Amino acid sequence: MQDKADIGFPRFADAAFPRRCCSSRSVKQGISRKLPFRTSKRISIRAFVEYYNNQRYHESLSNVTPADAYFGRVKAILREREKSRNGQSNNAA
Repeated sequence: MQDKADIGFPRFADAAFPRRCCSSRSVKQGISRKLPFRTSKRISIRAFVEYYNNQRYHESLSNVTPADAYFGRVKAILREREKSRNGQSNNAA
């Protein structure tokens, strides 16, 4: 038996993703109501992409941002986290 996703039915998550991206409160902050619809949507999408790539930590990337992974800062960040973790555990003991 085929799965519904295999025969072309959209999944709920696929349909909801664009609405979630453009309607979250964090994305809407700073958008003026006087802007035309197209411009405000562009600003919303640009703000979401900026947040997603530069501020949001991704578990699949060892909890660093995609920008950090792209620019090769992952090892330095993980080393720094390990140092602080070891330093905190040494101070607690």
